[in-house]
Amino acid sequence: MNGDVAWQRYRERHMEPDLPPCSGQGRNYRHVVVIPAYAESPQLLSSLARLTPAVLVILVLNCPETATATRPNDAMRDALESHGLLEQLGPHCALRALPAGSALLVYDLERARGPSPADQGVGLARKVGCDIACLWFAAGCIESSWILNTDADAILPASCFERLRQLPGNAAAAVLPFYHTPCETPLTTRVTALYELRLHYYVLGLEFARSPYAYHSLGSCLAVSARHYVRVRGFPKRAAGEDFHLLNKLRKTGPIIRLAGSCITLESRLSARVPFGTGPAATRLALATAPDDTPLFYHPDCFRALRAVLETVAKAPLDDSLPGPVSPQEQWAGILQRWGLDNKLAEASAEALADLGLHGALQHCRRQSNDDPGFRRHFEQWFDALRSLRFIHLLRSAGWAELTLAESLQSTPLLWPAAGTDHQLLRDAIHKHWGWTLPSASPDD
Repeated sequence: MNGDVAWQRYRERHMEPDLPPCSGQGRNYRHVVVIPAYAESPQLLSSLARLTPAVLVILVLNCPETATATRPNDAMRDALESHGLLEQLGPHCALRALPAGSALLVYDLERARGPSPADQGVGLARKVGCDIACLWFAAGCIESSWILNTDADAILPASCFERLRQLPGNAAAAVLPFYHTPCETPLTTRVTALYELRLHYYVLGLEFARSPYAYHSLGSCLAVSARHYVRVRGFPKRAAGEDFHLLNKLRKTGPIIRLAGSCITLESRLSARVPFGTGPAATRLALATAPDDTPLFYHPDCFRALRAVLETVAKAPLDDSLPGPVSPQEQWAGILQRWGLDNKLAEASAEALADLGLHGALQHCRRQSNDDPGFRRHFEQWFDALRSLRFIHLLRSAGWAELTLAESLQSTPLLWPAAGTDHQLLRDAIHKHWGWTLPSASPDD
């Protein structure tokens, strides 16, 4: 990696400043895990003791400037004192002992820089952790080229590192299976499971549409190739959605692999640590009069329209010889109607494509391509995960409103792999569909 041009450019131009250098002294680890921590319970430290041997865990203590609690990370700091000090790496960074030859590198971002800007939040913390991991990787202190990102409430199955080891060399990232475990509060358990179904439904919809961006975007279940990570300038410094935007960039450099096997387990908990995501969404659902009657699921026609676009519009040349002032938008509507969309959906889809700037994008893709595969590659990079989501939102605004869980099970196309509104039965069917298993049922954990 040291001789890699992208790494040198990243280190000179985009790496976070004033990070502790890699420690020498002959230490070597098989794997690395990055965990941002803000106002977390010290119970995290006991779960780290169960990790596979020879893992370097990089824990980044952070606090947003919007925090209302006083000294929210002090409980974690106090607990860390009980872990033997291996080496002081800097004024705000220490290497501490974990069992089985593993180690905990604690970087106190809050004390090093003060509270994080409100618009950078967890994205900055993840970037700092991954940047430190890259430094250790470049120094030859970490064998695996994969950086596993997770959260403080996650329990990692023992098999996750072996699954990363088996990934193809061209993979840019991998998304690991996940499952939110029940908690002591039935309502929290229920609304978290409901929101988890929403996450699954979106990926099922993209899968139906045959989108190359059909994967989950969860920072707690994400592994990135160090070499690809530096090519896309690292984690975006965002208060939320940093995982989505990083994966969107990484998909343009290599495949995103959705792994099968044993799930990372996450806590069902309400949270306001980030502006949006599972915790805040579950909190809003918990306040609803009837959470199951809340419209959460994109209309399946949005995914049918997306599939029609991906299968036809980019392939069909516009006819400049048509009589009269026929616009590209009108031609796209005709193409989509011939694919099978009804007139209303075809016209709304064509209008959404015009709003996204498809005409100019197609012209650019054709200029940049020498053959059909090249054109398709350029088109998929333009019509990426973000534009796919915007396309769906434009259709939602045009009349294809979100549905309740029951409505999504009665609509066509049916995207669920099973029928019935029972949350756990639906999740079980989804696990079977993707080859996911719970740790208790997995022979390798």
